[in-house]
Order: sequence, then structure tokens, then C-alpha cells
Amino acid sequence: MFGPHAQAITSMFSGFCFVTRRITRQVMDELFGLQMSLGTVSSLERRTNQALEEPVQEAHEYVKNSSYANADETGFRWQNKRGWLWVAVTRLVTVFMIATHRSGKEAKRLLGLDYSGFVGTDRWSAYNWLPAGNRQFCWAHLVREFERFQLRDGYARVLGQELQLEVKKMLRWWHRVRDGTLKQATFEKKMERVRRSVESLLREGVKCADTKTSKTCKELLKHRESLWVFVKADEVEPTNNAAERAMRKGVIWRKRSLGADSRRGGEFVERMLSVRETLRQQGRSVLEYLTKACEASNSGEKAPSLLPNQPQDPPS
Repeated sequence: MFGPHAQAITSMFSGFCFVTRRITRQVMDELFGLQMSLGTVSSLERRTNQALEEPVQEAHEYVKNSSYANADETGFRWQNKRGWLWVAVTRLVTVFMIATHRSGKEAKRLLGLDYSGFVGTDRWSAYNWLPAGNRQFCWAHLVREFERFQLRDGYARVLGQELQLEVKKMLRWWHRVRDGTLKQATFEKKMERVRRSVESLLREGVKCADTKTSKTCKELLKHRESLWVFVKADEVEPTNNAAERAMRKGVIWRKRSLGADSRRGGEFVERMLSVRETLRQQGRSVLEYLTKACEASNSGEKAPSLLPNQPQDPPS
């Protein structure tokens, strides 16, 4: 009864605008004069979900073979239980994944068992299987940790202030490298001094009377190699902001819909979020892509790829 364009728009309302099926039904009627039952809205979502299965799987394989990715996770109710929404972000492709746990096993499922590229993450232990030289801790998280140091008494406060000063210098220089006003070789030389200073301060922090501060410093020293990957690997960023920005879409979905009640509902979340963020990164039209994907699927043909520079679906 409804063509691929109507199917795509219907799926966008629930998948991108986070509105209920009842409101979607009303909007389709008022805007386009298309009268749908709630069951029809659900059926169109299911068909779109099926249409996106292969392109999103292909995108996930692309991420697993990438040279650099940012990864993050957040709580997400799934099948009436507590679950987790994971995201992996590369420069032009992003994929989401829902899992029942927040463990290293799921991190490996997200990135691949033999992932050999660089990964930007927070300090969550699920990523500890990654080689220290391939994992970059998020300095934005560390800045907030050092701010907490400053709220404590004694040496912890002084330590937090001194670490903050080093971080400000570091990030200022890194931004200059990115905008071309500071050479990479000069940056690396400057960072040698920053690294010595930061690690010296952390060693002093281990002796701090405040147990929380001491524990954090000890942990950072244990993973010290993961603090400085970005210095020599120019594609690596010192923060995990890319993953956190992408994850905001999932957080909004969680707050508006309270999660996903079924396996199919979880797949719809994964695939729609992956499509939306990937096409945004590539500057491609979401509606145009979804319409083509639905049309291809309804005709028994292969849906267009989400990967960049694919001839069957060029950037708009």
C-alpha cells in the first residue's frame, strides 16, 4: 500500500525524530494524507530494519578494519533488562551495537577480536585487552578527574592544579599542530617535557594521603603508554569527543523511548543510528539513502552501501 518514500519517512520519524508510532501515524496523515494503522507503522519499521541489515553489517566490518576508531558505551534498557549501547566511530563510518554486558567480550565484538588499529577510549576496563601502545586515554575525562583533585584537601588540590596547567599547554600545542601553526617535530619535542612533568607529578600523587587521588595516580602510571599515543600517531586525537558526540543520539533515544523491548527493536536502534551518523559524516542525504534502500529491498535487490565513495550511491 505504501511506497519506499513513505516507508523511509515513517522510519525516520521514529528512528531519528524519536516520536511514538501514534504520533508518526498522525503526522503522516496530516502532512501527506496517508492514513496508517499503528500496525502498519510497525510493519514499515520492520521492513526498513530488514533493508538496512546488510549495509550496516558491511559498515561494521569496515570499522573493524579501520586504522583508528573512537569507542564508547552507555546504559540502554533492552528486552526489559539493563543493557548497553556501544558505538565505534571512524572518520567516515559509525556503527552502534546493543549488548547485554559492558565487558571486554562485547568490546571485542564491537571492534573485532584482532583489531590492530588505534582506539580512543575512556579508562573503562573493558578495553584493557587492547595493547597500551594502541589505546589512547581520553584527556577530556582526565581533565575532569584533575578538577576533582582540586576539590580535595591537602596535596591533592595542588596536584590537580599543576596537572591542569600541563594539560592546558599540551592541548594548546596539539590544536596548533592541527591548524598547521606548529610543526609535528616541534610538538613532539615539547611533549617530551610535558610527559616527564606529568609522570613525575603522578608519582608524587601516588604518595598522596588522599586514597582516591593516590589510586587514580597509580592507575594512570600503570597505563602511562596510553596517555601519549596521540603525540606520534597524528591521526589519533587526545580526547574521545567523537564517540561521545555520536553517543548523544543514543542517549536521546533512550530518554524518549526508554530503550527497546525486543530483539528486533534493538536492531532497529542499532541500524537507524548507524545510518544516521554515518551519512551525516559523509554529507549524504538520509532520506534519499533510506528511500533507495527500501526500494531495493522491496524489489529483492541489494541495498546501497553505507561506505564512502561507493559508485552505487554517490554523496549528494
